[in-house]
Amino acid sequence: MGSGSSSDGSRRNRFLAGLPAVLVERGVEYHGLAHNLSREGALIRGAFPWPAEGAVEVRIRSAGGDLQVHLWGRVVRVGEAAGGEQTEVALEFLRLDDRTRDELDSMV
Repeated sequence: MGSGSSSDGSRRNRFLAGLPAVLVERGVEYHGLAHNLSREGALIRGAFPWPAEGAVEVRIRSAGGDLQVHLWGRVVRVGEAAGGEQTEVALEFLRLDDRTRDELDSMV
């Protein structure tokens, strides 16, 4: 979720539609949708409380449900989604290994 020319490639490789996602904070699972998914991060929307600053766990499934990626993300922004009924959490992914990068590439 960077800016500038270094992220131009990742902006082209973004999956805009929502994919099923689970945000895990303090052991509690909150279901939502992942938007703007890229190798660098995602925007998660759902009916869940605002997460604390820091890292959260997230699991994102492919549209067909045949692939699930388990990630850790740093919370970079939190706000209300349009209408105020949902929360938006912008995440920057942390500690990506080659396998996880390949799985994300399959999704985007």
